[in-house]
Amino acid sequence: MRYRLNRWVLQNFKAEITEKLVEEYINKILISQLKKEGFDFVFFNQEIGNWVETMLYVESAHDFHTQHTKEIYNKLIKSKPEYKVIYNKLVKSSSKYKRSEFRSKEDWKKMRMNVAVHIFCNIQEFYLLKGVFPSTELLDKTLTLLSDLEVGTDGLLFKLNKTGKTKPKNLLSTLFQSRDIFYSYFERAAKEDLPIDIPIVSGNIEIVEVKADKGVFPPKQIKNYRNFIKNGFPLHYFHVSIISFENNQFAVKEKIINTLSDFETIRRHRKYWQFLTPASTIT
Repeated sequence: MRYRLNRWVLQNFKAEITEKLVEEYINKILISQLKKEGFDFVFFNQEIGNWVETMLYVESAHDFHTQHTKEIYNKLIKSKPEYKVIYNKLVKSSSKYKRSEFRSKEDWKKMRMNVAVHIFCNIQEFYLLKGVFPSTELLDKTLTLLSDLEVGTDGLLFKLNKTGKTKPKNLLSTLFQSRDIFYSYFERAAKEDLPIDIPIVSGNIEIVEVKADKGVFPPKQIKNYRNFIKNGFPLHYFHVSIISFENNQFAVKEKIINTLSDFETIRRHRKYWQFLTPASTIT
C-alpha cells in the first residue's frame, strides 16, 4: 500500500533533519574553523533566542516573587535608564503568546513582567557558564537582540574575543550575596569550574537561519530580519540540499548576510542557493 504524508508534516520532518544537520556542522566543523581564524570563543546556542516563550511556560519562573521582581527592576532602571526601553519590549513581546487557562489576566501580566526580569538576570549567567564574562557592549547587544526578536530562530552563533580585561571569580560570590542587579541567579555559575580570572569578552552575535528546498521566508520573518540587519546583526544563513537519504549525504551552503541588498537577493531569487558558499558535504 502506498501512503503519502501530509505536506506540512513532511515539511516539519525536513526542518528537524536540516536543523540537526546544521547544528552538527556548526559544532563539529565551523566552530573549529572560526577559532583558527582568530576568534577566542565561539559557541552556538539554540535555546536563548526562545527564552521568552520558554520561561512563560516553565513553573520555576512562576515562583519569582513580584516583590523581588520590583526590587530588581528598580535597580535595573537606576543602573541604566535605557534598560527601561528593553524591559518594556520584552514584556510586550511576551504578549503574543497564549495565556495559560489556569491563570487570570492579571497573573499573566505579572508573569510576563517576571519573565522580562528573569532574562536580565539570566544573560550574564549564560555567559558565565561558558567561562566568560560579557563586556557592557556585548551585554547590551544581547539584551537588544532578545527584546527585538519577534520570530523563532534556528539558533544564535556567538563569535567572541578577549578584551584583555578580566573579572575575578571570587567577586561573583560577593556580588551574589549582595543580590545586586544581574547577580541574583549566579550561585550556580559561581560554583562552576571557572578560571580565577574570568576573561571579559566582546564580539558579534549572528542569527542562524536554516532553510531547505525553496526556503521561503514568511512575512513576519522578513520584517524582523530586515530590522536586525539594518541594526548591525548579521544573519548567518544556511541552505541544505539532500543528496541521498539512503547514503546519508547532504550538502550545506552558507552565507553571512550583512546588508539588506544581499538579504533581498537571497530572498527573491528563485535559485538563490547559487549565491551561497559551499560549506561542506556531511556524511
